Amino acid sequence: MNELEQELRRNIRAHNRQCWLGALAALFFAWFAWIFIYGLLGALILLFETIRFGEFAAFPKWLNPAFAVFVVLLLVVGGIGRWRKRFRPPPDRPVIGWHLVPETLFLPATLTFSIGEHLEARIRFSSHLIAEAARLLSVIFRNRRAAISNLGFDFSDARELQKLLAALQLLGWIDLHRSDDEWFYLIRSDHVESLAVFLQEAPPSET
Repeated sequence: MNELEQELRRNIRAHNRQCWLGALAALFFAWFAWIFIYGLLGALILLFETIRFGEFAAFPKWLNPAFAVFVVLLLVVGGIGRWRKRFRPPPDRPVIGWHLVPETLFLPATLTFSIGEHLEARIRFSSHLIAEAARLLSVIFRNRRAAISNLGFDFSDARELQKLLAALQLLGWIDLHRSDDEWFYLIRSDHVESLAVFLQEAPPSET
């Protein structure tokens, strides 16, 4: 394993640690959000029952089943909304507005979904894939700007290529850009010099 592959392995480990920490943080805040909503609804119901029955007020037996149904509805509706908006760019709207009402309502569901999203973002590469990722970096580096259509000449497995490109983007090594007629990848400027050292080559000159 060469130095670039070792560096990629370190990057992957650091990235996966961040994914685990993010998932744990999301788990904690999701748990806190659900407990908060349960407590708020319970307090409101108890207040209403106190007004009705005075000192004989008590939590109704239907509270827990009703809250379970409420949780399921939030997760289902929130999941459908996230699926429908998965390819849409963030909306251009004011920071403060009525959109905060549904966003606040669905916050516990959003935090719950983010647990899985953090875990899904982990990079699980074998030694072979790490070596292929290093080779892909060298190809992009030497071409300076690597069009997606041209990368298939060096990497025949399209699914594996997409997996490698996505991982290198997550690790911050490459960026995807678009010109008038094609999409292409570039080595990020903050990695050009270090990659040149790893590959023992001079950075490609601008043309």
